Amino acid sequence: MGLFSNLINKITGGGAKVTVIAENPKLTGIFKVNVKAIVADGDLKIEKVYLYLRSIEKTRVRNVQFPATSTQSAQQRDVNGEEEVSKTEFVVAPAQTLTGKQEYNWTADVQLPPNALPTYMGKNAWYEWEILAGLDAPGNDPDSGWIKLMLVN
Repeated sequence: MGLFSNLINKITGGGAKVTVIAENPKLTGIFKVNVKAIVADGDLKIEKVYLYLRSIEKTRVRNVQFPATSTQSAQQRDVNGEEEVSKTEFVVAPAQTLTGKQEYNWTADVQLPPNALPTYMGKNAWYEWEILAGLDAPGNDPDSGWIKLMLVN
């Protein structure tokens, strides 16, 4: 692999393609999470394989009236809010060097805290859970992106 390709992978996180699958995620008890990485052309030195599990509360207030100002006419629009309520990191595997063009699989046991709230999808409020798997590598970490989980009692 050339120097330029190596630099691009560090900047873009393209050193590996990472996917994550939660097996029967649940609010209470332990569930398994599978992480898969397919490494690009060159070897990839990582500090760890990690999972982030987070909950997000989202709200919408409909038809909020905004008065006119000296630069803007009166408006009516929806106002959206979002807050990350919790975020937990799980270390799935320690530092290692991943060989180029190889596939790696790891499994982790995940358990939510006892006060975790279930997924809720209402008309004006949502409570969502998301998971992300990543490789702690130089530059931009290759990761799966945030994947929504449905966690209910």
